[in-house]
Amino acid sequence: MKMKSNRIESLDSLRGVSALIVVVFHCLIAFALFADALNFQFANDTIKFLTLSPLKVFWSGNEAVLLFFVLSGFVLFLPFINQKQQRYSVYITKRFFRIYIPYIVLMGVSTILAILLMDYKDNSGLSLHYVNRWDHEVTISAIIAYLLMINYELTNVNGVVWSLIHEMRISIIFPFVAYIIYKLNFIKSFIITGVAWAILYYGILYVNDAVDFGKYEIIVANIGQTIWYSIFFFAGSFLAKYMHLFTFLKKSGWFVKLIIFIISILLINAKSMFHIFEISSYKGPQIVALFGIMLLFILVLNSTLADKILTQRPLLWLGKVSYSLYLVHIPVIMATTIILGKYIAIEFAFIIAIVLSLVAAGIAYRLVEVPAIHWGKMVSSKFMKDKK
Repeated sequence: MKMKSNRIESLDSLRGVSALIVVVFHCLIAFALFADALNFQFANDTIKFLTLSPLKVFWSGNEAVLLFFVLSGFVLFLPFINQKQQRYSVYITKRFFRIYIPYIVLMGVSTILAILLMDYKDNSGLSLHYVNRWDHEVTISAIIAYLLMINYELTNVNGVVWSLIHEMRISIIFPFVAYIIYKLNFIKSFIITGVAWAILYYGILYVNDAVDFGKYEIIVANIGQTIWYSIFFFAGSFLAKYMHLFTFLKKSGWFVKLIIFIISILLINAKSMFHIFEISSYKGPQIVALFGIMLLFILVLNSTLADKILTQRPLLWLGKVSYSLYLVHIPVIMATTIILGKYIAIEFAFIIAIVLSLVAAGIAYRLVEVPAIHWGKMVSSKFMKDKK
């Protein structure tokens, strides 16, 4: 397990693979065959197999985002373990520059491209997941919402940023909850964080039902979703604190690790399992998938083979540019298919879009993400000097 600063390289690569899965997911669901399969309506046996079998993991976009959340909670907790906690002002400044600056720059690029190209879009034969993107005028209200990271009119321009809104909000309160997890034993910290979470989550659900917030109801409901997704962050933090308990797996044989891998994939694909066994639940599959993701992390952290695979240079690069890839792939997919779709088969345009998304991610990483991280360090270091 190779660490770089407060990062674990194999998990960084896993984030990169997950980002690529999200790209593939959004390309596939642009077609009705795969979009319908999300609701378990199958056009043929091949699509059914790709949806209900473990192969679904290769286009499990929603589960990949859950993995991002768990990984963020895991990585953000590492400074506590390594005794390198930062002052809150330093932490939140770096976090702001790390998340918000690339988000707003690339959201701006996506908005400009949408305005320029939406009139040339051909929706023939494509699903609503594609049709609803770059579909109508970008209003001033929408732009203000983008600037304030409010979940409004996101789908029209770059819908994937919904997860970044939750990530930024959770980042604000993360150090306080992480401190409780770090200082107290498992039972005490689990009870305190669990009770606090339940009060907040069910409280906001009750308030949203009991009070008419009018046009602001969507904001209140979205805050409830943020509280829901915080589960995945803090699960990652608990795993980071207690990951030493699983080091015995390093000595286990390949068969045991293979079984763990298979179980983790099955759990991550819980939504398909719920359908097969006719269990009706919206959030149940997400919780089951959480355990699958944590099991996958445990395996990666305790498998020499997994570490060797995930620390190959191409995967390390993919992990490095994963955030940029996540941000740029929708505008690249849309621009590529709108422009090239007029000259070549739309299927080939989507394949080219995947390649161009990787190229654009590399460029965005160098021109946007790296400078933003650098600026965050500069500003936070100024705070440190002012404190002295």
